[in-house]
Amino acid sequence: MKNDAFSFASEVDRQIEALSTSDLLRHKNRGKILQEELLPISRLGLHLKQPGLTVEVEAFENKGESDGYIWVTGFREEEFNIQVTFVFSGEDALRREHLVNTGSSPDAGTIYRDKKTKKIFAEFGGLDVGEHISRISHAVIERFKDKTIKPYSKNTVLIIAFDEFQLYGRDNWNQLFTSVEKEGGLSTDTFAAIYLFNNATNELQKAFARRRESTKTARIYVYLLHEGTDVWRPAIGIHMKDNIYQIYLQSEIPADETWQFLPGELVRCEERLLSGNKCLVAIDKVEKLDE
Repeated sequence: MKNDAFSFASEVDRQIEALSTSDLLRHKNRGKILQEELLPISRLGLHLKQPGLTVEVEAFENKGESDGYIWVTGFREEEFNIQVTFVFSGEDALRREHLVNTGSSPDAGTIYRDKKTKKIFAEFGGLDVGEHISRISHAVIERFKDKTIKPYSKNTVLIIAFDEFQLYGRDNWNQLFTSVEKEGGLSTDTFAAIYLFNNATNELQKAFARRRESTKTARIYVYLLHEGTDVWRPAIGIHMKDNIYQIYLQSEIPADETWQFLPGELVRCEERLLSGNKCLVAIDKVEKLDE
């Protein structure tokens, strides 16, 4: 499956909504790959999309070395492989199956399948406060360790996904990250970045990013249109490569000014004399960095 970020996510949602209750809850058949791979990939695509960027997403569905690939083009360009791993234990599977069969299933307590009758027996039990934090944290670390054993290309991004209704909002995420750090953290040279995704709450959080070179900025001058004379406005330019800069996206344009080039756009610059001083002036709009 391959499409732009919005269309990709919409198609994934449509297919999930069409699943049977059994396949949805038990992660069976098409429900497994939709929830454990395609949904996390689609949410990363949406996370990266913003005005001025085109994001294209592809999922290989067990037909490639990686689980997916994302291309980002526009004022920032990058592309990378995606690996997805999902936290889903044997106990989780039993509770989901019991829920489908009986209409209810306890979140805690003893649960097992009788070897002779194949029936599932579940008992209600209590949970300590914050149990879900330590449980998910431990599972995340285990999945992380399993994935870092294998070699991947340096531009690979890892998504560790799980399904936990209790983990919702900033406070829970802060507790989870603190717990993950106490267990050793997710810092590694294996992946360019690591994201955690909670399927149950549709929340995606960046947990790690490999350190990049520091961003270089410069003062560039943008020509003002309709002024009756030559006037340039200084703006922050983010150096992309060679003589190409991106005009800082959050630059504010005064209400009475019309800039030749807009915030977020890529521009080619050259040194010119303005009022007797050497200045870096934006002269052409650049559509792509490879121009």
